[in-house]
Amino acid sequence: MQIAIRAGPGYSSLTDAAPAPLFPFGTARVAPAVWGVMLAKSWRNRLLVGCVIAAAASLVGLWSSFSMELPTGAAIVVACGLALVVSAAAANARPAA
Repeated sequence: MQIAIRAGPGYSSLTDAAPAPLFPFGTARVAPAVWGVMLAKSWRNRLLVGCVIAAAASLVGLWSSFSMELPTGAAIVVACGLALVVSAAAANARPAA
């Protein structure tokens, strides 16, 4: 696979470009649905739980990006991943119904 990149008046090509890892994108897109399924029973509550936790994780990521001078997108993705780990631990600690 070759990718042509315009660099100045000519072109240069990169061969065998590695695909981008899917973890950051998958975490941000899938995590709210996973939180909802793990922590709620009804469809409405799953949507509510997913939206609330996603908003909270986004705010934590924005705050950490601002306070620690980190890249914003990466901070939000890490916050979503950490929230996913914490919610998985909370779901496993909850007694079975």
